Amino acid sequence: MRPATRGELFAVLVLGVLLCASAVALVEVQYRTRLLFVEHEHEVDVTRRLMDDEAELLMQVRRASLPGSISAQAEALGMRGATGDDTITLVERGAGRIEYSSDTQRRMAAAEAEEAQRAQKEKARPERGGRR
Repeated sequence: MRPATRGELFAVLVLGVLLCASAVALVEVQYRTRLLFVEHEHEVDVTRRLMDDEAELLMQVRRASLPGSISAQAEALGMRGATGDDTITLVERGAGRIEYSSDTQRRMAAAEAEEAQRAQKEKARPERGGRR
């Protein structure tokens, strides 16, 4: 066997250092990969919880908007529930125009006519005088 030359020893030393550096870099990359994976799993879990919360809130809104629920809440607050007499129906008429429904327009016209009639009666009624 022949003795190793200085050049060969230097090459082995350089290759050994490169091998150790690449091993350290590989361990660092695996560590960062694991950190990112754990962070990703955490974010997926947060997303799932937020989606569950969203579904629960939507269900609560749907339950709260049921007519029976609205009436019950109104009664709990000492109010009366909404009826057809005091409900206004709006209808969308093309190009984003919103108008009263025909039924609502009739009820409003009747109420205005009744109010005008009441006002005329008030004007026609003689004032009660101050002498007794």
